[in-house]
Amino acid sequence: MVHKTHLQEELPDDLCARVTFLISSLSQSVLSVISNKSSKGDKWIKRYFMNLKAKGIYSEICSKDVLRIEDRIDGWINKTDTERLILRYEKIWGFQPEIENFLNTRIYIPTKKKRRYLNEDSLNLKNSCEKFYLYLERKVARLNGFEVFF
Repeated sequence: MVHKTHLQEELPDDLCARVTFLISSLSQSVLSVISNKSSKGDKWIKRYFMNLKAKGIYSEICSKDVLRIEDRIDGWINKTDTERLILRYEKIWGFQPEIENFLNTRIYIPTKKKRRYLNEDSLNLKNSCEKFYLYLERKVARLNGFEVFF
């Protein structure tokens, strides 16, 4: 069974599971949220914030960690009761055998695609978003590209 979530608190502590926590460029991820809000509207962003248990409002997204990205990184690293694979998105294609070994199953990894373009709203906020999330990018850079925690 596969359960996709951003929230480690959704998993019970006694769950016998193997978790894969995939990390990509944090500022690019936030810029993607901005693009999606522009194209999908206010209802989408409201549901997205609710699903992520965001703390704050959309207008603060490039000046405050309203999506709780740091909480998620720390939470997955420190969730000691669950086997976890922390993996940089960009490294997936170089670690397929190791991922399969960790998951104890074969997986299909599609060909890597370029990131989608940023829309005007995202481009306007790109510099401030990159500047704000730099501290978290540095924190993530200290992690290996592929790291298993038991």
